[in-house]
Amino acid sequence: MHKLILLYLILPLALLSGCDLLEPSASADQTATVQAFKYASEKCVHDVRDGKQKYESSSNCNSLGALSFQYMKVGGGMSGAPNETELEYRSALANAWMARAISLSDGGPYNIW
Repeated sequence: MHKLILLYLILPLALLSGCDLLEPSASADQTATVQAFKYASEKCVHDVRDGKQKYESSSNCNSLGALSFQYMKVGGGMSGAPNETELEYRSALANAWMARAISLSDGGPYNIW
């Protein structure tokens, strides 16, 4: 009976302690690429919102397609990609879409909902 109780107590703890081992870690290429993408997306928003540039005329906005493609090339944006880089990638995508929406609004009021 004691062995069964120990099994029920120890097995879940053993499984929980190894949870970090199941999460893949980002490669240096993935980390560098997602950081470049995130930086460019933030600069893109700044160019469009504060610099009053059109999305198409901003070099930062124009670089986003190539940077996103590069991130996918190093294994990002797919199932099994590390959560830490995926979260930053999705945040950068949201920035890019926000910059695009601001640009399309032509300085007028814009609503998301």
